[in-house]
Amino acid sequence: MKKNIIIIILLFLSSVVVSGQEENADAVYQKLIKEYRLHPDGSWDFHLEKELKLLTHFSFHRLYGETFIVYNPDYQKLQIDHAYTIMRNGKKVITPENAFNEVLPRGAANAPAYNQLREMVVTHTGLETGAVIHLGYTLKNSADFYPVFMGEEMIGESSPVNEMEIRVIIPEGKNLQHQTSNIRTAPEISTVGMNKVYTWKFVNLKANTHESYKDKKLLPRILFSESDNLHKTYDKFIRQEAFYFKTDRSMSEKAKVIRDKSNHELKTMMGIQDMVIHEIREYHLTLPVTAFRVRPPMEVWESSGGTKLEKACLLASLLREANISARVVAVIPDKYYLREMGNLLVMDDFLVQVNPREHGQFYISATGNDKQNLYDRLAGNQLLVLESAIESLRTFETKQSTNKIQFGTGLVIQEDQKIVGTCEIELENFANPYLKILNDSNYIYSLISGFGKSEIKEFEFLRLSEDKSSIHYEVENKNAFKENEEYFFMQLPEPRNHLNEAYLSTLAVERRDALKLENPLHYSYSYSVSVPDQFEMVSKPLDLKLENQAGKLEIKFEKSGQNILIEKSLEIPDNIIKPNVYQDFRKLMMEWYDGHYGKLVLKKN
Repeated sequence: MKKNIIIIILLFLSSVVVSGQEENADAVYQKLIKEYRLHPDGSWDFHLEKELKLLTHFSFHRLYGETFIVYNPDYQKLQIDHAYTIMRNGKKVITPENAFNEVLPRGAANAPAYNQLREMVVTHTGLETGAVIHLGYTLKNSADFYPVFMGEEMIGESSPVNEMEIRVIIPEGKNLQHQTSNIRTAPEISTVGMNKVYTWKFVNLKANTHESYKDKKLLPRILFSESDNLHKTYDKFIRQEAFYFKTDRSMSEKAKVIRDKSNHELKTMMGIQDMVIHEIREYHLTLPVTAFRVRPPMEVWESSGGTKLEKACLLASLLREANISARVVAVIPDKYYLREMGNLLVMDDFLVQVNPREHGQFYISATGNDKQNLYDRLAGNQLLVLESAIESLRTFETKQSTNKIQFGTGLVIQEDQKIVGTCEIELENFANPYLKILNDSNYIYSLISGFGKSEIKEFEFLRLSEDKSSIHYEVENKNAFKENEEYFFMQLPEPRNHLNEAYLSTLAVERRDALKLENPLHYSYSYSVSVPDQFEMVSKPLDLKLENQAGKLEIKFEKSGQNILIEKSLEIPDNIIKPNVYQDFRKLMMEWYDGHYGKLVLKKN
């Protein structure tokens, strides 16, 4: 009797959880299975099976009315195992033949080298609220599709999941290296016939959030590989012509023209980078789709297009032709750089390491212009050199830096409300747009607000280097004040936000995932404003100090005679804002970006 009561209670609790999953969702996965099966000859199958219940009209009109399966016919064969819908009244609707349509994947558009790729679009039928989509398909992969049998699975979907299984099946005699991160679930290991089966089971998974600025390293994932040696897997991948960085005559001539025109190593670097970015189209295709094949730089040059890695190889080869030392590196998160597991799916990005003779080491992108050395945004990663000529794994470690901005003014308000004086700005690490300034000195006019180009009478570089730049400005503004009867309003000048951090001024009230800043922050602004006798400060004296788990903030307004002193500082020492610290962080940001603290209000006597 007790056993029956316990079963009833468990069933009740399970139904409560399921109903809770469905309450605010557009759809829910009742079951989701992903299975990888390695065969003795090295070929392998990927099988997916899903049962997806539709809860809203939005779910089938915009979200899940179609399923998209991208594959490479040169190495993969797609097999649809079943496709049907169970309607709300129990009726089974078989997906008709004309609901399966092959198209060219969007990433392969205008990419002749990859026009063989295919995307199967499965249009589901019989859809309504309460209907359940059933789909199962298998991708049969040849033994040479990947360098080795390996996989990566992120745990979680765009809708809640009631039951999820990840299965990896390998033949007897083979071993599987695996890692489960950011979730406490170990695989069940069993033997079925001549195979060993690794099964990860998950229940009642919440939907992934759509929150921006998440740290992918903190998301739950499973990694696995038949290879217990990253070096061997790397060698299989790197023995491609692309990683010998060969060039032809036209490439060499183009690189030399840019070099001779700039007559400066870093300007040559930026000139070649700019050409690769804007004249070579980027194909938005990943290595798993291209079967880990990378076309050599000469082919990329001839076709005027390539994937991110292909463009990086092209950029490195052109820089070498301009007599600048350059190599391609893969960006791999520290926690996933595992020498005892040969899994290349952990490569998150591809950059070019440049080693000018007269400057420090730079990391630049082949797909986006950089204002500064990207090294300052790579903390927490290993940088793995991709080059056929080297015999071993060669990596570069990264360290955390802080975006530092110091800003100070010495301003005098004259009797006719004209403002004259000086401003000084000091920028460090990624806050310092050194490359942008070096390439275009006019960029210094956009570094501060409140004074346009015509109002900056003179400027002087106190220091200009890749780690720190300091600039002194002589300024004059005849129209800094907005007048309303006897009141005068002035927006205080400040450094312009060129770090893409504008989102910090409008943070969501709540957040479930950790928020990732590119770097810790340390901002310090100081203002000295001399006011004529006929003006008095309306802005109230203030001495605000706020310190919590996220950092600290200080804002101070005071008047001494006819001199107004304003100081603002903000320190955020950690670039990962965990959910339990988020409210403290948001409180600091709301105060820092409060418009009242950026204005000076005066009244005429």
